[in-house]
Order: sequence, then structure tokens, then C-alpha cells
Amino acid sequence: MYIKRILTAVFAGLLLASMTGCQKRSGENFAGDIKELTSLFGGTEESSLEESFPEEPFTEESSLAASSSAESASAESPSSESASAEPPSPESPSAETVPEEPIFSADFSFADVSGWRFRFSSGAGAWATLLTIEADGSFFGEYVDSDIDFTEAGEPCDMQYRCDFTGQFTEPVRVNDYTYSMQIDQIHYAEEPGTEEFKDGVRYHYTDVYGLEDAEDILIYLPGAPLKELPQEFRSWIGYYDLAGTSETELPFYALNNEVYQEGFTSRNLAAEVRELLEETEEKAEALDKDMRENAFLTQLDLNQRTQDIYLLWDSLLNEIWRDLKELKSPEDMEKLTAEEREWISWKEEQIDLAGAEFAGGSMENMVRAQKAAELTRERVYVLMTFLVSH
Repeated sequence: MYIKRILTAVFAGLLLASMTGCQKRSGENFAGDIKELTSLFGGTEESSLEESFPEEPFTEESSLAASSSAESASAESPSSESASAEPPSPESPSAETVPEEPIFSADFSFADVSGWRFRFSSGAGAWATLLTIEADGSFFGEYVDSDIDFTEAGEPCDMQYRCDFTGQFTEPVRVNDYTYSMQIDQIHYAEEPGTEEFKDGVRYHYTDVYGLEDAEDILIYLPGAPLKELPQEFRSWIGYYDLAGTSETELPFYALNNEVYQEGFTSRNLAAEVRELLEETEEKAEALDKDMRENAFLTQLDLNQRTQDIYLLWDSLLNEIWRDLKELKSPEDMEKLTAEEREWISWKEEQIDLAGAEFAGGSMENMVRAQKAAELTRERVYVLMTFLVSH
């Protein structure tokens, strides 16, 4: 078994070595200055996704909106006069601006990995263990793998190996300038490891956490750790098995090492990645808005399309933030965020309808509706960013 782990790790390292790579805010768009947005929405909500808009593609928020509409179908719709101009204001962290990306320090605490997601996988298959660590050292995650199985009647069916887990790490202890050590103080499973069930055409086999099994000391390597001083077997899991094939000399991310098996978790700074997408979205939206203001040859149809394109840019980013929140927030937190998001979606749709009513049936209606949708969705993006980076 141990030899198998070594061979698997070596193969994973050779495959991931070629995949290892490295991990802007622009002018304001037609919706207004960012400072106005953050002062207006800086202390409000916490959740996200997308909603319905004429001829827009299906998004994850569309499904939330549809579900929300179905639940309230029997209720009387509010009149235009009663629609609030202010978005719903659930309890949330307050922030005037999106916090800056943290600077790495030799002093480590669990708060340093807030906004990071850890992953243990070979890169050679569909299996993976995903792990999120909270600022207090609690953690949660999932292990998923899939295969083909057969029913008792001999019919093929999907087999899914799965483990949903929560737990608590002990306080990290400094080993050296770039290494800390911790143990698993407690761990809980949603389903008992070793049990099975068959539902919805899938056979579920519940396991323990691959990558944390038999763990004694779990080492945390800080960004900047010298790669050559890290164990080669561990490095094979994170894409640095053969250092002769890379010019990098330092670890570019936080990494976890289950020391008993030298199993390595890589990590991604999801908050930093979304910041880059935010800057790109601001630039693209500003370019489209500038074209609308300066290009005298655009027809009304052209203007309608450009406002729709701007809206879809912000819609896409909002959904990306939502996906990241689902990876960084516990299921209980996401349940609350989803309920609050449905409230925001309903309010947003009311505001879009009110904005378009003045131009109902005219050639500018779609443009005005899209402008309002883009404006509100952009505001929402900045609200959700505060939750992502303050995780």
C-alpha cells in the first residue's frame, strides 16, 4: 500500500510539474464612482448569484430566482408604488473598500489562510479533497471520487466515493521560519465511513478523508518556503517533484503536508483571483461604456446590445464570487446567504421593472432595463467581495 502511494505521488508530480504556474482596478464605468457604491452599500448584505433578465443566458442565480418566485407565487405582488428603492439589508460585515491582499509574514495564524482553499489531488483523475480552514482553526470540506458500478440486476450505475467532514485543528506551533505544525483535535463525518446507500441511480460509498487519514502531525508550509528544503515525496503532490524542470525556488502558496504519508495539499487564494477578475471586468465595462458615449454611429440596437453586454459582464463576475463563497463558507452559512440572496434578487427585479416602466414599449426600454441591471449587479459585486475577502 505504501509503495502504491509513492508510485502514485511520483506520477502525480511528473504530471503536475508541467501544469504549475503563477497566480488590476481601472476607471469607473457608466454606473458611477466606486466610492459612491461602497459608501451606499458598504455595510449591508452577504450572499449572491444572478437573476432573470430578457434574453439572458441561464445562470445559477436564475435558478435561485425561479425557486424564490415559485415559493411566493401565491403571495400578492407588491405595487410599483410600494417597491423600496433600498436593497434588503441583512446583517453583514461593514467595509468601505475591498480589503487589500494580505502580505505574507513569518508569523502564522489560521486567519492568514482565510480566503484560501486547499486541494489534495493527483491531477490524473476526477478525485479530490477540498479543505477550508476558518480563522479559529475549525475546518470543513469534502472528498469526492467517482467510478462505474453495477446494480444487483447487473445494470451499470454510477459509484461515488464521498466524505463530507468538519473538524478542529490544534493551535499551530512554529517549527522554523517557514513551517508550522498542528494536529487534528477532532473530526466529524456527515456519514459513517464504510457505509453505503443507493439513491437517485447512484451508489454512494462513504469514506474517511483521503489526504488526512491516519494524520498525526500536519505541517503548514508558508509561501516563500525554499522548495529544495521540502521533502521530495511531498513536493510530488504539489507539482514540484523535479526541481530541475523549474526556475522557481520558493513555494508560491500555502501548503499542507500530512507528514505520515507525505501527502500534499496545494492552495489557491480565491479572493486574490476575484480581485483580478474585478479589475478586468471594470476595464471591459468602461471600454463598452466609452464606445457608447463617443461613437456617434451606433444605432439604438447597438446601444441596447452594449448595455446588455455590460450587464452580463457583472452578472458573470457575481456568479464567480458566489461559487467561491460556496467553497469558503460552511453549509450553514451558505444556507443563510442563499435566503438573503433571494431577497436581493426580488428587490433587484422590482427596481429593473420600475426603471423600464417609463419607456415601456419603446426602443429604449431594453437599454434602460439593462443599465439598471448592470448598475445594481455591479453594486452587489462590491458587497459580496467584502464577504469573500473578510472570510
